[in-house]
Amino acid sequence: MNPKELAAQLRKPEGQQGIETGKSMNDGNKYMYSFTYSLLNLRDPDTILEIGFGNGKFIQDLLSVNKCQYSGIDFSETMVKEAIDLNQELIRQERAEIQKANLSSIPYPDEKFDKVFTINTLYFWKNPRKDILEISRVLKTGGKLFITIRPKSIVQHLEFTKHGFTLYEADDVKALMESGGFSDINWKLNEEPEFEIQGQKVKLKGLCVFGTKK
Repeated sequence: MNPKELAAQLRKPEGQQGIETGKSMNDGNKYMYSFTYSLLNLRDPDTILEIGFGNGKFIQDLLSVNKCQYSGIDFSETMVKEAIDLNQELIRQERAEIQKANLSSIPYPDEKFDKVFTINTLYFWKNPRKDILEISRVLKTGGKLFITIRPKSIVQHLEFTKHGFTLYEADDVKALMESGGFSDINWKLNEEPEFEIQGQKVKLKGLCVFGTKK
């Protein structure tokens, strides 16, 4: 894939190429997932929502160590099908619910979730200020939001990020969360091993910005 095609698949994996992209994303995102999971501080029986779960590989890791109730939404039909296939047992046990939906209209009632998290999706939000309010709507008062991304300074030199990506630093994400009514906003950085992207070796970092709904 050329950089523009890769960017499109990272935004919304589709078809057989999307399935392969989903697998590749697992390699690139595994440290971001473990980093984010370590910050969630989940407690039974927390209700949690993930926005944009890729092929759902990491759902099992999350639920293997706690009895929380997981819900996930993604707007890629390809990824929804993959995630359902990978997590059939958890779905059968009614511990996980996976569905196709768009962030702009989350199909859950007000104040449903204790925690919401999203990894590597913020770059693609069409209306960030509206979307942050939609997330706030489904969070309980006192609930927490975790947004994990690659900081702009780390990935802006990668060619594919020039196609449809909006890149952020911690202060940008903090301002966005404040606009959505979040307080006590903090962030942490995670150093990752060197990773190869389209033949280019890069040293990556994960940034997680988190705050509490007032």
